[in-house]
Amino acid sequence: YGWFHSDKMKVVERISRAGDTLHYQATVEDPEVFTRPWTMNPWVSVKTSERIIENPPCVETDFDNLTSLDEKTRH
Repeated sequence: YGWFHSDKMKVVERISRAGDTLHYQATVEDPEVFTRPWTMNPWVSVKTSERIIENPPCVETDFDNLTSLDEKTRH
């Protein structure tokens, strides 16, 4: 499953919040597959009384892909 991509694929994700709106932007660059960068810009209203449950990251396989402003927290 997933997208067809090459080993040159690069994904940049940006998340910001303005009041009750969460803005997520993902840009995919892959010169072997796309003719130009592809960007998606969905927004989500976070004004809800329901608890939002997110699956935890698969730390064993994803840890090297996680970044932090404090690199010490990665190890």
